[in-house]
Parts: sequence; structure tokens; C-alpha cells
Amino acid sequence: MNNKDELQILISSIIKFGVGFVQNVPPTLSATERVVQQVAAVQRTFFGDMWEFSSNSMDHYDTAYTSNSLGAHTDGTYFIEAPGLQVFHCLHHDGEGGETLLVDGFRAAKDLLNLHPDSYKRLSSTPLEAEYFEPGKHYSNIGYVLNHHPITKELQQIRFNLYDRSSFSTIPQEHVAEIYADLQNLAQVIKDSEGEWWIKLSPGTVMFIDNWRVLHGRAAYTGHRKIGGCYQSRADFLNVARGLGVL
Repeated sequence: MNNKDELQILISSIIKFGVGFVQNVPPTLSATERVVQQVAAVQRTFFGDMWEFSSNSMDHYDTAYTSNSLGAHTDGTYFIEAPGLQVFHCLHHDGEGGETLLVDGFRAAKDLLNLHPDSYKRLSSTPLEAEYFEPGKHYSNIGYVLNHHPITKELQQIRFNLYDRSSFSTIPQEHVAEIYADLQNLAQVIKDSEGEWWIKLSPGTVMFIDNWRVLHGRAAYTGHRKIGGCYQSRADFLNVARGLGVL
């Protein structure tokens, strides 16, 4: 908590691998927030600042608030700026299952480029809409599934969430089937079992995920499972990384 070198190790891990862990954290939301604040400020969304969710509370119309399995995805595709970091801390679980799935989206994109270069090109240049609805809330964003740096042209963000995809209102009808095939090709390389990492989160370990690079999912579970966490902005995270000399 008070060691700049340890913070630098955490930030370096997130930059290099897209994920980092902090251990020996008391399984409370307040303790989780104290750890998070060492990295950067909490990004407030309509989910709140720090949030808790479980299958026992349907506070929002979101698939996370169920006990079902979730395929690999990135969060906030319906926001104009998707969260930079996603933070998870399993505060309690008295059942089975619920393992967390992590997939390196940059690896998947590279595989797509090698196997289906035309699909890669279209998903990098065809704007698609994502939406979120619940009473009193309607978020929408139109953007590319694969975003590239305007100068270096390197891939800098993957926005992939089939749960939040809207209707194809941004492309001509004659190209709809083509885009469906492109998304299927991307989904297939994302689901490559050799690129999946499954990890069982337990109370005491806080996980930071680069939401612009790493997709996450979840196995179905039984029992009562409570997850705490938050979002952090990309700009704030990169600011800290530069200040520590990691970038």
C-alpha cells in the first residue's frame, strides 16, 4: 500500500500482460477501494463508483447480475470511452464454479489478421453500434471493433461484446451477412482454447484487467457469490504509468 516499487510492478504487469494482481486484501469493498486508489481514481458510471453485484441483486439489466456463464467480452462498448481498467475482487462465494476467463484480445486480433485479413480490415473500418437499455437509461456508441492508433497504426483497443451489440443500422443491408461472418470469425479466434486462461478468484485477491486489450468472461456458478470492483479511466491509468516510468 505504501511501496512505490510494488505499485510499479503492478502497473508494469498490466502494461505488459494486460492483467495484474494484488494479494492479501481484506474482502471488503472499502479495502478494495483503498487498493484501487493507489493506482488511479475510480471512474464513475451509472453503476456507481465502487460497485457490488451478485445473482441475488438485479440492480441493473446486465448479464453480470446472473449466475449464468458469460463469454469473453470487453465492458462499456456502449460508452463513448470504454473503461480503461476493470477491477474485480471476489468478496464471498459459498458455492461451486464461477471461474474467471481471460483472453488476450490483441493475440486474437493477430490470429484474425493471419486467418481472415478481410474480416480484420472490415472490423477495423466498419462502425457498429452498441447499446444499453434500462428504465431511465439509454447509452449508445458507434465505433470500430478494432481501433488503431492514428499515427503508429498499431492496434490499441478491441471493443467486443455480443451482449451489447445493437442492430446493424450503420451499414448497408447488402453488407449485413458479411459483417456477421466477420464477427463469427473473430469470435472463433477468441474462443480458441489455447488462448483462454481460467482462474478462480478468491477473497483477498484483487485483479486489474486492461479493458482495452483483455476480454473477460465467467463460468456459471452455484451458491451466493459477491463481486466487488470498479472501473478506472484509460487516461488516468496511462498518466500513472508514465509518472512511474513504465511508459
